[in-house]
Amino acid sequence: MSRFTADEWEKIRDTLNADPQRYGLPRRVYGSVILASANIRKLGAKRKRDAHTWRFLADVLSHFDLVAVQEVLEDMEGLRHLEELMGDDFGMVVSDTTGSFPNEDGLAERLAFIFNWTIVNRKEMVTDVTFDRSKVLEVIEEEGDAIQEAVEAAKLNNSYLKKLKSYEKKLK
Repeated sequence: MSRFTADEWEKIRDTLNADPQRYGLPRRVYGSVILASANIRKLGAKRKRDAHTWRFLADVLSHFDLVAVQEVLEDMEGLRHLEELMGDDFGMVVSDTTGSFPNEDGLAERLAFIFNWTIVNRKEMVTDVTFDRSKVLEVIEEEGDAIQEAVEAAKLNNSYLKKLKSYEKKLK
C-alpha cells in the first residue's frame, strides 16, 4: 500500500513533528482555536490504509482543535481508528449519511468533526437541521397538477438545456 519504508515513514514523522510550522501547520497561539477541513478520500475501512499512513494522518490532524472530515463512508472503522490514534484529548461527532436515497444507487457519505476536548466545549445534543415535512407533503398533494405542469414546461425549455450544455462544455 505504502511507497515508503517503515524507516522513511519514521523520518517523515520525526521531521514534521520537530518543526510543524515549516510544513504549513499552524502555530498555536493562546486563546485561539485552530480549525481544519480534511477531505480524506473514501475514509472507510481501516484495512484500506497501512499503519504508517494512519499514524501520519493522526499526527497531522492532532495539530488542530476542530477538524471537519469529509468523505466518511458507511464503514466508520477507519474514522474511529484515526480518532483513537489522535489520543484521549480528541472526540468526534458524525452526521447522518448524505448523497444517497433509500433503494437507489449512490455513494453515501458522512461528515465528521474531530475535536480537541481541552479546547472545544461540546454540549450533549448535536442534531442535523430538520423541519416538519408535513407542510411540504400537503402542498404537493394540493398543488400536484400545477407542479407537474411546471416540471413538464421546464423540460420543454430547450434554451435552458442548450445554455446548460454550453456551460458544461466550457468546463471540460
